[in-house]
Amino acid sequence: MAGLLLKVGIFVVVSLAITFQLFLKDPVWLAFSIGKHIQPLSDFPYNCRRIEDPRLEACEDMWLSEETRVLYLACSDSLSRSQWLPK
Repeated sequence: MAGLLLKVGIFVVVSLAITFQLFLKDPVWLAFSIGKHIQPLSDFPYNCRRIEDPRLEACEDMWLSEETRVLYLACSDSLSRSQWLPK
């Protein structure tokens, strides 16, 4: 009986270890910020500024140009956005 329990226990531990490595490792590491280094914005030589404009209320997608360091946004206003996918 003890030999069977040992074999089942080893199988369960190995199965959990494989499941963790394949499916849970990245979400757990991301959730707890393991291995991440957070830098303040002041460490970077770029000038950032906040854009506040009523026409940019519904920004859906963005793309940063590596060459020019310009951020391009696909935006609309809230009223127009409701018409993107009319029911």
